[in-house]
Amino acid sequence: MSAFWLCMGVGRLLCAAIPEHWSNELLIGITCLGGAAAMAAQTWCDTWVVSFAWFGVTGLLFAGAWPMIVGLTATRNPGNSGTVIGVTVAIGALGCVVAPWMMNGLFAIVPPGTAFAIAALPLPIAAALLAVLHRMPLTPRDVQRPARSQSGGSVSVNVSSGRKSRNSCSS
Repeated sequence: MSAFWLCMGVGRLLCAAIPEHWSNELLIGITCLGGAAAMAAQTWCDTWVVSFAWFGVTGLLFAGAWPMIVGLTATRNPGNSGTVIGVTVAIGALGCVVAPWMMNGLFAIVPPGTAFAIAALPLPIAAALLAVLHRMPLTPRDVQRPARSQSGGSVSVNVSSGRKSRNSCSS
């Protein structure tokens, strides 16, 4: 586990250097496909050393996926970013609870390499869905953000149209 988390830490540092103009959807899709390939490679390992190395590579490839997924949910839902980040983190925590149980069940019926390959199956599906999401235009929603007017009163700004309306309740 230490090798996995060490590689995960290195991967997170590397992902922090990725330019922000690159698409989160495509980057997450690439990490999903790379992680799936690294997990599936466990099937062909004949020594524990090679398996250990692939486990580390899996951590390296998955490193950037989680922060990019959280960022993507906030970007796609700017009006409710706090809520969607909270839900995303809660679902991620649920995954941490379910994954050991699921892998234990797989290990009981198939060899470990095959179990990792089976666990990797949803990742190419996720990558394909992210490719579709990448093609969908990001449309601004009618988000009401409070802003300050020149006179000190509150002004509401409609982000999608850029119109300002004076809030009559404040002075």
